[in-house]
This record gives sequence, C-alpha cells and structure tokens, in this order.
Amino acid sequence: MRLVAAARSAAPVPSLSSRTFDAPRVLSTLTRIDHHRASATSTGGSALGRNRIRVELGVRWMSTGDPPGAGPSGPASGPAPVPPIPTSLPPVVELTDEKELNGMVRWASAEGVAMLFDFYADWCQPCKQLTPKLEKLATASNGKCVLVKVDVDAHSGISDQLRIQSLPTVHAMVDGKFIDTFSGVLPDDELAAFVDRAVNVAAVGASQTQRTAGDDSESGETRPGGGGGGMDVETVVDAAFKALDSGDVETAAAAFGAALATDPPPAPGVRARAYAGAARCALRASPPDVDAAKQLVDAARKTVDGKFTEPVEIAAAAAAAELHGAAADLGLDMSASGDALDDTLASLRADIDAMTKAGDKEGADDKREELSLRVLLQRGDAGAAVEVALESVKKGTRERGRAMCVRMFDALGATHPVTVSGRKRLSNLWFL
Repeated sequence: MRLVAAARSAAPVPSLSSRTFDAPRVLSTLTRIDHHRASATSTGGSALGRNRIRVELGVRWMSTGDPPGAGPSGPASGPAPVPPIPTSLPPVVELTDEKELNGMVRWASAEGVAMLFDFYADWCQPCKQLTPKLEKLATASNGKCVLVKVDVDAHSGISDQLRIQSLPTVHAMVDGKFIDTFSGVLPDDELAAFVDRAVNVAAVGASQTQRTAGDDSESGETRPGGGGGGMDVETVVDAAFKALDSGDVETAAAAFGAALATDPPPAPGVRARAYAGAARCALRASPPDVDAAKQLVDAARKTVDGKFTEPVEIAAAAAAAELHGAAADLGLDMSASGDALDDTLASLRADIDAMTKAGDKEGADDKREELSLRVLLQRGDAGAAVEVALESVKKGTRERGRAMCVRMFDALGATHPVTVSGRKRLSNLWFL
C-alpha cells in the first residue's frame, strides 16, 4: 500500500476514561476501534481515511512510491532518521523541503495546533483569491492554526498521492490525520467555520491528552478545551460527526469523549448529540458493541427527558443500533471480510435472482434483507444497501421494501446524501 497521507504517530489517541460517560463500558469500546477493518470494508469513505496507515517511527510523507523504510535503491538497512522537530512555526509556511513535513506535523501534534494544507499553483486564479484569506485566518488564530502552502507544480509527488483533482484544495489536519477537506473557494463564513472546526478538534485532543497524562500543572495556563471554557464544544461535536461520516472513527471517538468530559459540562442539547455520536462509534468497534450503543442512546434520551426537541442524531443512532440488532436476530455472522464476504454477497445475489425467477417473493425479500444489512454494516456501502431495499419495492413486497428503506434512512440520518436521494427514489417508485 502506498502511503498517501501523513500517518499519525506523533501523539497517541487519547485514552478515554470511563468516568467521562454515564455508560461505563462504552469507553473501552471506543478505544478498541479496529480502523483497518473499518476502512477496508468501506467503499464510501474518503480516500484519505481508506489509505491511512501507521508508521512506527513517526509521521512520514513520501513523494515517491517507495514503501516505508525503503529508498529508491531498495530496502534500507535500518530505520530512516526522523528529522528534528522545530521549536515553533510561524502562522504561514511555504513548503520548500518535503523532509521538513515530518517535523512540522510532529510539532503540531505535540502542541495541539491544527494544520491547514493549501494546495495551489501560481497559474491558478481561484487560488489567488483563497490563499490570502487562509493566511489571514491562520494569522488571526493566535498560534492555534498553521497554514502550510504546497505548490503542486513543485511538489507533484504529494499532490499525486493525495489525489488532488482540482485547485485550490485545502486539507485540515489534526494530530497527524486529515479530518476535513474542500476544493474551490468557500464563502468567507464557511471558510472561517472550516478553520474553527479544525482548531476546536485540535483543542479537544490537546486537553484530553493533558488529562490522560495527569497534567495538573499549577502554572495557571490552560489550553483551549481545558475546563470547557476555552472550547466551542458544539463546534467540536459538529466536527466529530463529520469525521465519523468520513470514516475517521478514531478522531470522532476522541472528540465525542472529550466533549462529554468538559467541566463544566456542555449544554444538554450538545451533550445529547455527543452521546448519540459515541453510540455510533461503539457500533463501529470490532466487533460492534450493540449493548454499549444502546446504553449511550438511553443516556442521550435521558439528557433530553422531554425538556427540548430530541436532536435528530439520537434517532439515527437508535436506528443504527436496531440494524445491528436485526442482524443479530437473524443469526447473521457479521465477522466475514475480504474474499469471504465477497463470496457471501455473491451467493445471496444468486439466491435472490433464482427465487425471483421462481416467483418466491417472500424468500427473495428474506435474502434481500440479509444482503442489505451485510452491504451496509459489513461493506459500509449505504448506497448499494438502499439499492437492494428499493429492489424489494420494485420486484418484491412493496411494504417490506419500504420498511427496509425507512429503517436505513433513519440509521443514516435525514441529511445523509444517500437518505436524501433514496427518499426521492422511494417516493417515485411508491406512486408509480
């Protein structure tokens, strides 16, 4: 596998203490997420998330196809030396030597500083509109964010590996991992919100690392996020959901846990959403911890307790837990992956085709339900799973197909692109 992004090892994922949750078992679940399995079975996640790997000696960027620990002439005799970590960085850095990236990322991870990578070219006119705005935001962050400008013509190896398709493109990195990205020129308010999300997620990681390390310094200086007063917890939770939707369960779990651990605690609505997000993280563990997810959904609903409108994320988390429960009720072994999973899915498809040809609608729908669950929960392909359910609406029992669709829409959430497009298609089919 080619290394196409910076692998995070400069600072470990904060271990989340059980005292931060009302459901004590959940944190052990969140800290044992199997990200290689989650990314390998996902066909819908971001390329950055799918191609992230760990490198023992630290963050390494590669502008060639050489594997870690190997140079152009073949395998190295020993580990490559780690470049020194800088003592500080200015708010705006023009990348000149790619070898310096290792130290930059390690420094930012250690200091709890967000990094923005601006991929541009001198001939790109939109780049000339965007870059000054990014420079202004990075400078105004007061050391919480560093902008690294990357000329794609001078550093084509990096842009090729990150599959930069258009300019300008900006990646946000926290703790050595990309957490967000966009291409083009955003409106000023959206651009500021993009930077704020990265800064707040970085603040969460820094404060959580300090708590884990038992940093009870009496210096009087507190990093943003410590004590909840210097951190916009709602922005952190928003960013955590975005990371979760992109497949970065590790970042999401750390952010949800840190949001719930703030002192004073966040507002009830934000806390309820964080519980719901943590429930979804529990379902992404290996194996999924359905019981823990249900406990967290219960904690979210107890937080609401009729005092305000229930956030939509709670229903989505509950529906996702129900999907996993449905798989368990059907007695499905959800541990298969790789070729074994491919064989299982192919066998189900063959059964569906044979039963449909024989006129056995009920039998075909039974197999479609299993296929949709496996495609969604094991393969992570929500679009393909909904296609299977819509097939039941067209060729099987309409009511059962509709129920399958609605259950998945609820699990994905009302704003998920697959839900939005799927509801339109379901409506069109239903009234044909």
